[in-house]
Amino acid sequence: MRDDSTISPPQQSKPSSLAGYLLHARPYIAATIVVGIAAAIAPILQRLPHANLSLLFMTGVLIVAVRYGLWPSIYASLLSFLIFNFFFTAPLYTFKVSEEGDVATLVFFLLMAALSGNLTARMRDEMTKREKASKRTAVLQVLTQRVAGAPTRDQVLQILADQLADNFMCSVVAIAADSKAGTTTAVASKGHGAATQRDWNELLQTAAKIPGWTALPLNTVRGRIGVVAINQNILTRDEHEYGQVLADQAAVAVERTMLVMDLEEAKLTSQREQLRVALLSSVSHDLRTPLSSVIGAASSLLAYESTLSRDDKSVLLQAIVEEAERLDRHIQNLLDMTRLGQGQLELQRDWEDIRDLLSAATRRLRLGARNLRIETAVADDAQLMYVHGDLIEQVFVNLLDNAARYSPGQGTVRVTARKDDGAILIEISDEGPGIPESELEKVFDPFYRVREHDRKSGTGLGLSICRGIIRAHGGDATAHSNAIGPGALLRLRIPQSQDKPARHGSE
Repeated sequence: MRDDSTISPPQQSKPSSLAGYLLHARPYIAATIVVGIAAAIAPILQRLPHANLSLLFMTGVLIVAVRYGLWPSIYASLLSFLIFNFFFTAPLYTFKVSEEGDVATLVFFLLMAALSGNLTARMRDEMTKREKASKRTAVLQVLTQRVAGAPTRDQVLQILADQLADNFMCSVVAIAADSKAGTTTAVASKGHGAATQRDWNELLQTAAKIPGWTALPLNTVRGRIGVVAINQNILTRDEHEYGQVLADQAAVAVERTMLVMDLEEAKLTSQREQLRVALLSSVSHDLRTPLSSVIGAASSLLAYESTLSRDDKSVLLQAIVEEAERLDRHIQNLLDMTRLGQGQLELQRDWEDIRDLLSAATRRLRLGARNLRIETAVADDAQLMYVHGDLIEQVFVNLLDNAARYSPGQGTVRVTARKDDGAILIEISDEGPGIPESELEKVFDPFYRVREHDRKSGTGLGLSICRGIIRAHGGDATAHSNAIGPGALLRLRIPQSQDKPARHGSE
C-alpha cells in the first residue's frame, strides 16, 4: 500500500539584507560599545599612570574575546589602540606620539591586547567545543538507550528522526528498505507530515543530495539499509560528522531488530520442520497401525469365511469396527489441529448438558467393552454449558480415550464438574502411571508424548487439540498430578455464560 502524501521543506522566509548585515555585524557593534564604555571610564582614572589606563582597555578586549571570539577581539584591540592614542597620549586629539616612552607603551599595548584576545578567544573556543562535545555525548547516550529499548525498526527510525530534527531545527525523514518484502518505509520527524515510497526511492538507492535535503547513509554489516534525509542544503563538517554518528548508532539498533526478526523466522522455520517430521512420523506409524489391523481382519474374513465360526467372525468384525473408529479419531485430530493452526475453528454455541456429551463420548469409545468403569459427578448448577457441542464432545473423547489407554484393567476414570468462580470446572482423572512433574505443561505440545510411560500408540495431538478447543471458548486446560491416588488429572475451565439458556438439554 502506497501513500501519495509528501513531505515538503518547511517554508522559511529569507532574512532581508539589512537584517542579515546586522546579525553578522552584531559582535563588532558589541565590541565598539565595550571599548566606548572603557573610553568613558578612562577620564575618571586620568590621574593614574598610562599603564593602568591601558589595563582598562585591555579588560574590555578580554571581555570581547570571551564573549565573541577572536576577530571581534582583534577589532577591539585596534579600536582601543586608536582611542588610547587619540584621547590619552600627548599630543591629545591626534594620532601623533611626542614621547618615545608613549610609543613603546602603545606598541606594547597593541601587542598584548592582540595576544591576550587571541589566547582568550582560543580558550573560549576550546570551552565551547568541550561543552558541545559534552552535550553531544549526553544526546548520544540518551539516543543509545532509547533505540536499545525500541522493539521494531520503524520505532528506531522514528527516534532517530525526532532527535536529528531537534538538533538541526528542521524536518528529518528516516528511510529504510525491506529487501525481502521489496518495500520502502519512510518515517518523518514529528510534526512534519508523512513520506512516501515514491518520493524517496532514488535517495534510498544513491544516498546522494537532492535539492533542499542532505542525506546520511544508514550502514550496517549487511550494507546500506537506509538513509536519513535532513532538510538543510549545507551542513558544516562538524554537523555532518555528528549527524553521521547518531545515524550509525541507530543503524546498529536497526541491525539488532533485523537479527531478532531473523531469529524469530529461523525459530518458526525450525518449528514448522519439527511439526512436519512429527506429522510424517504420525501418518507413517500411528495411522498405519489401525489400518493394518483393519486390513488383516478383513483379509482373514475373505480368506477363511467358510471355515470361521460365527463367534470368530464377530470378533474379526468387532476388531475392524474398533480399529476403523480409532483411525477415524486420529484423522479427526489431524483435521482439528489443522483448523486450529490456521485459525479456521468457528464456534456454533448452544446450551449443552455435560452429561449428554459425556454419554455420547463414552458410547463412541465403547469404554464399557474395555472393562473400564466411569464414575461421573456433575453438580446441579454445572450441568449446562453454552458451548459448541460437537467440539466439546471431541474434547471428552480425547481425554477419556487418553485415560482409558493408560488405566489398568478394571480401572476407574472419574469425571467431576462443578461451578467455580463464574466458570465450569471439569476434572478427569485416571489410575495410570501419571505424568512427571516436569512434563505437565509439555504434554499439551503438538506431537509430544510422555516417553517414560508412553508405550501406547497415539499421535500426541489429543491434549493439544483439547487445549486449543477450550481456549477458543475462552477457557483453559491444564494437567496435574492426581491428588487422591495414582494417575493423572486433566482440568478444564470453561467460562459460564450469564445468559439464561434457550433450552435445557435433556431436561
